[in-house]
Amino acid sequence: MANADLPTVRRLEAAGFRAWPAEKVSYDGTWSVRTTPGLPTRRSNSVTPLDRSDCDGLEGRLPALRARFAAAGFPVTFRITPLTGPRLVDQLDERGWPVITPSLVMRAELGAMPDTGAEAEMVSPSAFCRAGISIGAIDAARATPLEALLARVPAKLGLFVLSIDGRPAAKAMCTVDGTLAGIYEVATAPAFRGQGLARKVVSAALGFAGANGARAGFLMVDESNAPAIALYRYFGFSTAYPYEYRAEPEANI
Repeated sequence: MANADLPTVRRLEAAGFRAWPAEKVSYDGTWSVRTTPGLPTRRSNSVTPLDRSDCDGLEGRLPALRARFAAAGFPVTFRITPLTGPRLVDQLDERGWPVITPSLVMRAELGAMPDTGAEAEMVSPSAFCRAGISIGAIDAARATPLEALLARVPAKLGLFVLSIDGRPAAKAMCTVDGTLAGIYEVATAPAFRGQGLARKVVSAALGFAGANGARAGFLMVDESNAPAIALYRYFGFSTAYPYEYRAEPEANI
């Protein structure tokens, strides 16, 4: 991670924060502490160090973090990016915090995106959440806090659902923050996979991005999700940097 372009990492991490705004945000030194009770995603409930030199005092900082995350219903979780100092990673290793979901941030210039003749419909946050439940990508208990999160997004927001015979089949979310677009929440219903629907709904999201002034895009994907990575490479995305999560084991608390 140390070889990543740190200014690019900072820009994309900041854009990701704005595109996916947590309910509660505070800072412990240069650690961004984000929690969202009721929304069980690590993106919404994690500590992101923003300065590689801010690695000291973990043991003394943990009690306040534990209280904050316990109130939200989650263990303390760090988002490890190239902005995280190696000494902090070493301390998490020593304490037995396991690596969770090794992932990639991918980036692309949006000058000439392939045209797939997308047929996706732009919908409201409530309709997007209902479609996600139908597709099987959003748990019903997660829908209300996710809809609340979408209402907090300060950027231009495009929510897309592609339906087959009136049934939601695929979905994607796009935010446009200045000239930078983020792609999130891409999913296809199991019954409709293998038909190119994810390509169509992502194409619709990228079309929205370009129409609203975006010149570059970024997204996050599990590094083991080969089909998704292949899809994004089709649109010209390439790896900008890796990241992972580290959650405190219950035995340490």
